[in-house]
Amino acid sequence: MSQNDQPYTSPTDVSMHSLPPSYESVTQAPVKLTYVEFWPQCVTPMEKLMRAQFETFDVLVQKANDWLSCHPTFSIYNCETTEKKIAKLEDLISQTLVFQPELHVALYIKGLRLWIYENINRTATSEPIQLGYVDFVPQCLNPGEKHSIFESLPVLYERINNILLNRPLEGKIHTIDTVNIKIGKAFWKENIQHVGQINSRQSSWYDEYQTYTLKITRLFYICGAAFPELIGSVDFLPEQTREAGWFSYGKFAPFSELMQQASNWIKNSNGLHIKNIHTLDTLFQHSSGKALDPQMTFDERFETGIRVLYLRVSYTTQAPNMPWNPPPPPPIISCKTFVPVVGSTIDGCCYNMPIFENMVETVERIIAWFNASGAKVLHAEIGSVVRFPQLAEPVSPENTMSLHSEWVLAGKNKVPTRHSLVYIIRVYLDGIYQEPHPDLLPPVPYVEMNECCTIL
Repeated sequence: MSQNDQPYTSPTDVSMHSLPPSYESVTQAPVKLTYVEFWPQCVTPMEKLMRAQFETFDVLVQKANDWLSCHPTFSIYNCETTEKKIAKLEDLISQTLVFQPELHVALYIKGLRLWIYENINRTATSEPIQLGYVDFVPQCLNPGEKHSIFESLPVLYERINNILLNRPLEGKIHTIDTVNIKIGKAFWKENIQHVGQINSRQSSWYDEYQTYTLKITRLFYICGAAFPELIGSVDFLPEQTREAGWFSYGKFAPFSELMQQASNWIKNSNGLHIKNIHTLDTLFQHSSGKALDPQMTFDERFETGIRVLYLRVSYTTQAPNMPWNPPPPPPIISCKTFVPVVGSTIDGCCYNMPIFENMVETVERIIAWFNASGAKVLHAEIGSVVRFPQLAEPVSPENTMSLHSEWVLAGKNKVPTRHSLVYIIRVYLDGIYQEPHPDLLPPVPYVEMNECCTIL
């Protein structure tokens, strides 16, 4: 039996549903930003990884509600359907912000992360917040045909709003999440193509080189009285500053310019409740001359293609002829990006392989930064993944164009090979912030680069 055929055993069950353990050591004041996350447990721990079955997403929402019931002093900035690529089951409970390929098998796991804060207006006797959610999957317009066509985002939103008008949610919409579901070509053809439907509750997907991506809309709401409201969103794409040529892929404006576009739009968004801000990416077909189209809900065979990052601002608005609470004045938004710091290195063949700090350590730095800066949080995400062929390359949060996707054709035989991934944290703020003095922040780890190759 080869190493890849060995059954995977379930990791020791540890609590993944507590706050980062060190946040109290960072601040004695009410915490302004932290997180709690919920990952599905494997229900077939003796199966090989590629055939393992996991709890569904609705189970994670129930776990989140159980946690919120035990922590009534916390409120939620936003809910995030997050994803993690794993090469073994032990990776599920890891707090690493890096995926490094191992063996030849990997899964995408969908989890739930709540970005939360300690609300000074809530007490231990306050009624706990409880969440509900509902998924809306784009409809396939030609099931069974070779090249699938799905309804566009405006058509999907129109269908959602008709449903919300006739059957309002039992509560108020809190987060409008766009969730990428990446489906391997083989699974797509065997299970989805002919019926044109997917199970959005599924929390695990096999990672393949040839992949289809479907963007579903997931509404999280705070349970309570029915509250009629409609949803919408607006997308901000980077300007192409250099056209693609025979020997170049072109160039796009940096992420900071997307933020400026979004900020200018939000300043004039009177009458809208801004629900969340998050980053997505779309396929850039530089050889076809096609424009970027964020309104598409389906990408066919995204393999090693170039991706371009864009920003989506989602909002709710008043349902016709219904009472409405006027929204607060529009915020002036900005963004602070936190990249996991390289804490040490190990020797590679001809370069140093950095070891990044983990999620808990990064959030410790984030908490310290907020305590020192006084910045006001709107939303947070780990929706952006920085992709590059070697971990030794620097991570640039300003890049909106990725020449390197999650796969690369390696070697003379063009063998599909997974890239390493680093996850970064973006926090969207209300107002323009000033960087605090370095003396007010914890020291950044010093990295001693090791000589790994000596020419004699």
